[in-house]
Amino acid sequence: MTVRYRAKSSLGGTYLPNSAEFPIDFAQDLSSNANPFQKESAVETPPLTPADRQILHYLQEDPRISMADLAERMNSSSSPVWRRVKRLQEIGVIRGYHLDLDRKTLGFGIDAFVFVKITSHHERDAVEFENSLQPIDQVLSCYILSGAEDYLLRIVAPDLDEFANFSRKILAALPHVREVRSAFAMHTIKESSRLPLG
Repeated sequence: MTVRYRAKSSLGGTYLPNSAEFPIDFAQDLSSNANPFQKESAVETPPLTPADRQILHYLQEDPRISMADLAERMNSSSSPVWRRVKRLQEIGVIRGYHLDLDRKTLGFGIDAFVFVKITSHHERDAVEFENSLQPIDQVLSCYILSGAEDYLLRIVAPDLDEFANFSRKILAALPHVREVRSAFAMHTIKESSRLPLG
């Protein structure tokens, strides 16, 4: 099912590991795209070792794993494994630890993929549109696309009426929006944030 209309010109919750298991300050805002662990001076990601990739594999399987259990799987002691995890956070490989919530159980029956065209491709106008999306909780992710469409948004809503109301009153009113085209997910076959680390 698709919905098309024109408007006038105008992407874990976050899981915070127990500090006794991960003695790092995880109590930071993980809601933005910025990595709260990464040091400002980091300019280039150094190559990962096989041990680094193995740690990431285990953390992807179970982000809540304790440092002791992780070290046991690595056949190592906790201290060197903790140092590797801390380093992976600081260089920006690990960006956060997130909860995976059931959308439908929480009342969000609509999962929509929304294609957006904007009226201007000047950087200032594009940035204004992108910034206007940041505080909108219903927008889970936003991607810049190649091809005919400018952006792809993923948006959740309780039902079709709420989505239509959101589209008309909020989405269409964002700066520089020219055209919006929506497609609704009927069934989810696969959804994962795990990277193929081998």
